[in-house]
Amino acid sequence: RQNKLGVVLLAGGANWRLGGNFVGCSSRLLNLKSGKSIIQLMCERVRRVAMLCRTEDRRWQKRITIPVLVMTSRLTHRSVFEHFEANQYFGLHPGDVIFFDQPVSPVLDMAGRLLPQSLGGEFAQSPGGTGAVLRALANSSALEQCRDRG
Repeated sequence: RQNKLGVVLLAGGANWRLGGNFVGCSSRLLNLKSGKSIIQLMCERVRRVAMLCRTEDRRWQKRITIPVLVMTSRLTHRSVFEHFEANQYFGLHPGDVIFFDQPVSPVLDMAGRLLPQSLGGEFAQSPGGTGAVLRALANSSALEQCRDRG
């Protein structure tokens, strides 16, 4: 009713539980005949909602914008960002797509000790998962960018 809408896409995982190291931009995840990725399908839905909003309320002469906040991890950021760029943001305005980082936490063993990642002395870290999305949003500039939009 207030003409405010946003979408959050979680693209930080490698989808190991689905049988491979595929990020959300892989069309192999769904194996659709269209060859579309999950990200493409979601962006097409956002474009469709914007179009429906425009036709529902004819008073809107300007472009309907729906911010799309995309949470990526260190593991997926580059491939997800490049997937958006290579596909011209799937018809979305690039300014409507805001990337933000998925938080990571140290990995502990059963005794509560930090696990080493390698012989180099660094400690292993693990992405926060989908449950960390609200904290990630709060710690990023994504919400501020949305507030600035109105």
